[in-house]
Amino acid sequence: MVLAESMVTMVFTDLVGSTAVKRHLAGDDVSERNQRYFDTILQPHRLRMEADLAHYGGRVVKTEGDAYFLVFTNAVKAARWAVTVQKSHLQDPIPTPLGALQVKIGMHTGSPLLDGDDFIGHEVDYAARVAAVAMGGEILLSEVTAVLVRSAHVTGFAILPRGNRELKGIGEVPIFELVYGGKSVKGPTILSDSPVLADSISTTAKGAQEATTALVETPTPLPQQFSARQGLRSLSKVLLCSVVVSIAVIVVRSLGGLQFIELKAFDALMQLRPTEGKDDRILIVAFTEADVQALQQPAIADHTLVKLLTALEKHQPAVIGLDLYRDIPIGQGQQELLTYLQQSDRLIAACKVADDTDKVGIAPPPGLTDGVASQDHHLGFSNVLLDADNSVRRHYLQLNPPVAARCATHYALSLQVAFHYLQTLHGIQGQFLNDSHLQLGQVTFNRLNAPMGGYQRVDDQGFQILLNYRSPLQVAEQVTVSDVLAGRVQPQAIKNKIIFIGVDREDFDRILTPYGKEITGVSIQAQGTSQIVSAVLDGRSVLTVWSFWMEAGWILVWSLSGGLIAWHWRSTRLPGITVAIIILAGFCFGFLVKGVWIPLVPPALAMVITAGSISYNFLGLKQVRDNH
Repeated sequence: MVLAESMVTMVFTDLVGSTAVKRHLAGDDVSERNQRYFDTILQPHRLRMEADLAHYGGRVVKTEGDAYFLVFTNAVKAARWAVTVQKSHLQDPIPTPLGALQVKIGMHTGSPLLDGDDFIGHEVDYAARVAAVAMGGEILLSEVTAVLVRSAHVTGFAILPRGNRELKGIGEVPIFELVYGGKSVKGPTILSDSPVLADSISTTAKGAQEATTALVETPTPLPQQFSARQGLRSLSKVLLCSVVVSIAVIVVRSLGGLQFIELKAFDALMQLRPTEGKDDRILIVAFTEADVQALQQPAIADHTLVKLLTALEKHQPAVIGLDLYRDIPIGQGQQELLTYLQQSDRLIAACKVADDTDKVGIAPPPGLTDGVASQDHHLGFSNVLLDADNSVRRHYLQLNPPVAARCATHYALSLQVAFHYLQTLHGIQGQFLNDSHLQLGQVTFNRLNAPMGGYQRVDDQGFQILLNYRSPLQVAEQVTVSDVLAGRVQPQAIKNKIIFIGVDREDFDRILTPYGKEITGVSIQAQGTSQIVSAVLDGRSVLTVWSFWMEAGWILVWSLSGGLIAWHWRSTRLPGITVAIIILAGFCFGFLVKGVWIPLVPPALAMVITAGSISYNFLGLKQVRDNH
């Protein structure tokens, strides 16, 4: 039996205090209380347990009283299912005489023995013992399950160590808790589908149009022909209307009312850009589903990683970025791996700085935290920046970790790799001039400080830049771990190259991009490094934005254009406005290709509102004139 069929995540669940609950239920005898318990508590709980089970790749192996034994084909899906179950009991509690019903859940990943439709053996006992030490509302994980879930970089929950626990018949083993949003760690708030936000934008725009209409409306009857003075007066009103509308749009924008739609417009323009192809300076070595089966390892083991690094370094790459967490052992060979990491002069390991979704962070490999020089040269954080719609459009270069943080490095993995490559092969050293500028050769990277471009309301902590993707999917050539270990990768594909090692598996570390597609986390790191190196060596554009006053002037120009179109034809002239919007979009696209993100939505909105206001005004004047 291949690994994909035998490796499962076993989940045990049980209800807390069910025996005491039954005793306190109303009823004349045990049978009546048992029936009431089944109807009002157990049955609603079972419906929640099994509602979306198939969607998460799970099935019920058996039930025993209140307890469930389930198996899942994927540890991440098992974790997501468990979070869904616990959140359903938090958000819509099932009442009992002793308070809200509580569920405890434990899980372990392994290869149990198959007995018909059932599973038996040591691995099943392990999972059951993990569940036995859980408390109400908790989701506890064995070490191997914790490694698999955390390696997927799933947002919305965190993995926290809970120390070693003595499990009956198993021994003392490390236990981890999956802390989900409803409990103590909140995931990112999704604003993209918020009807309240959309309504506020529509209401504000409508209010601006009505206010402007009232401002330019003149109830005095006009003669048949406009005099020169009247013509100038009407043009001045067009200008005044344009200014008022522009100010209203800028205010709405500054309050974040247009941010969601501006980011979506940015995505649409990014998708129209021609692809630049792969960066031939970079090679990604990915641990894939094929490697899982070939190596019989659910996660790349420490001893296998040493073999991989040895095989790569034999062909003298310029630098290796290890986008894998190694703060706890995985399989055999941890000491050998740690020795290798400490001695290599071209290897940069990853850790994770604590943030809003992970209050603890992920420590670097043991031994790489001793000394400032070690921190600066051998470590980089792999945090990614998610917008409200979970897309990645920005990229960290630098962060200031909290005091006594587990991951205390200040620089991103992608930046550390770029620094090493540029200095080793090209003699170019990077220097932060201040908190807002990074100098590399002749290129200056400017920090994103909100408000900036379409980002008006955003957390701009750390040194952030806009991520200038090379291509929708593949930034570089990719091979598998097995390819390298088997010698199927040519030496020239490795020599003097930037190597990134990461995971490319279903549901593991997937990142949504402006192209509407998901790519791997290691590809995001490679995109960041490619952007830096290409800007320095090839003169490739660094994405920038205009200043506030340039953007305000841009909005005013298009608002005035809409007013003049409506004034010239004395009507809305939708074809004219449509052509103007197309021209505006063309300008925005052309600038984006050259590396400048300029506003599209605010000037288009201002143009339409101004044109509508001026047209409404002249139509009203025409009706007054015709009546006389």
